[in-house]
Amino acid sequence: MKKFTFLLSYAILISFFAAGSVNSQTTPVSNKPFFTIDVSGGANIPLLDLKGNGPLEFYNFQNYGVDIGPSAAINVKMAVLTRKMLQLRLYAIIGYAHFSNPGTGGIDIPAFQPNGWPIYNKTYSYLGSGTSSIRINQPYGGLGFEYAQYTDRDGKSSFNFGLDVVMSFITGRAYQTTVLGVEEFNTLHANPRLGFGFNLFWNYRFSNAVGMNVGSRFQFSNLIGKSSSLTDESGYMFLNDEANTSLNINMQNNRNIAFVGFFGGISFYFGKK
Repeated sequence: MKKFTFLLSYAILISFFAAGSVNSQTTPVSNKPFFTIDVSGGANIPLLDLKGNGPLEFYNFQNYGVDIGPSAAINVKMAVLTRKMLQLRLYAIIGYAHFSNPGTGGIDIPAFQPNGWPIYNKTYSYLGSGTSSIRINQPYGGLGFEYAQYTDRDGKSSFNFGLDVVMSFITGRAYQTTVLGVEEFNTLHANPRLGFGFNLFWNYRFSNAVGMNVGSRFQFSNLIGKSSSLTDESGYMFLNDEANTSLNINMQNNRNIAFVGFFGGISFYFGKK
């Protein structure tokens, strides 16, 4: 949690100081923006079967074994309806979520898994020597709809609620280093999955052009598209998030990938609506 607290605090501080350096004095705001671009960064906490305790749980199909990691996103919005104290917007979001976690030793798994993995009745364990780790990379893009509720008549402060359909391309790599210092790894294919995201954040507009944002995002990344397959290329693996005991006796349940993120950043405004 110390690592998460540091990343979150850093993101929020950066958003305040960066916005302040652009315009150190608050200037009057006139009208609500036609286009808004939010640029943000922060930290994500893995949820459901994404969260785990290292690569061993990944190889044994318990979960994906990762912990807290950094995030970044760009959100481009267009106003479609404006009233005195609210605004409705369509938006497109592009983001990246990164997760990783070390193991507590090497794993008795061959380097560059051959075609035909996973092995039906195989369970893995940590060795007494060596190291291991895992990372999951999750670039994503989505389209959504946002409701902005203004809290002042000048149109500076607003709470925003957004819901989007999101496509993720989930990839990553599991590493281990043997006692001889040789690094071995297996790579996840880029697995496309369809899900949804929900944003809840506060925005403050310093001037007609620049503001800041802080908030959170929940994302369920693999609601649609779960599948499991045998390895088709040496050294590569599929996400294997669909239950399939014909491939491995440990694959008894579907695995769900979700995370909650906390972010801060700068907002840019264009036009009038």
